[in-house]
Amino acid sequence: MMALGIKDFLSLSVVHSLSKVLLSAIVTRESSSIPTTPPALLTSLSNRDASLLFMLPPQHTTIEWDGSFSGTDSQVYPVRVLCGDGGEILADHVIVTVSLGCLKAQAASLFSPSLPAEKMEVIDKLSFGNIAKIFLEYEEAFWESDVSRISLIWDDDSVESVSTNKTQWLKWIIVSVCRFGNILIGWCPGDVADLIETMTEEELSSAITEHLRIFTGNLNIPPPKSVLQTRWRRNNFTHGSYTYIPVGVDGQVMDVLAQPLDLQVLFSGEATIKTQYSTVQGALLSGHRDAERLAQLYGRTAPPAVHCNNHI
Repeated sequence: MMALGIKDFLSLSVVHSLSKVLLSAIVTRESSSIPTTPPALLTSLSNRDASLLFMLPPQHTTIEWDGSFSGTDSQVYPVRVLCGDGGEILADHVIVTVSLGCLKAQAASLFSPSLPAEKMEVIDKLSFGNIAKIFLEYEEAFWESDVSRISLIWDDDSVESVSTNKTQWLKWIIVSVCRFGNILIGWCPGDVADLIETMTEEELSSAITEHLRIFTGNLNIPPPKSVLQTRWRRNNFTHGSYTYIPVGVDGQVMDVLAQPLDLQVLFSGEATIKTQYSTVQGALLSGHRDAERLAQLYGRTAPPAVHCNNHI
């Protein structure tokens, strides 16, 4: 968690691998013009000493809003964030971009006062799914160079035999070929993804290798030299992969989740944009949308390239 003042802004770059996450922060001085990136836009919002807080996923954190908190700079702020390490951060605005999975797990204790009942109801109604990816790297490719996908057909399958039994997880794997290196990528959805997260890389390697040998009839297919897998459901910073709308729930409820709390606490992320939920593009647009909201509050104009009027 880091505070963003009107004089400085924090550009946070994230490099993700399956084994580690590297965070590096670069502090840049405010310029006289408004660049096209949302963080830089927010630094140029106003001539007064405003502050904005971008939050990383919460760890024993409380966001106190609709308050009046005095800072050491003699300024009064409406928002205070109490951190798990005992520290606190004061801000005029907080943009919460944690996943719907994190909100489901922590929203009840994250905010003080509590979120409005209608917003909590939406968090409860929407669902947060999971996708597992398994990356298999080989010394040499055993498939032809023009192959982009490997489809496996089970001859004992029928309409009656199709089952969502997650113990039959091998039937749910979709295998594609990575454009770079000798790498296959296996995709698995839903409950099957949750099951795979409990398996070791050795178990996955053994089962998939046997699987491919049986289907190709080539007993010489080697095991991969390395295996990496995602574990989004078990990651406390995500609790899953993507938002989806259950049967019987109107997608319009996302508008409620997207509404700010008096522009003190704003909510961005793919779960807050009903036209493009579950997508990176939706997450990006939601960020532009909330940047526009604050730009308008301070009488500034967003860059012409940003168009979010149809995405609440």
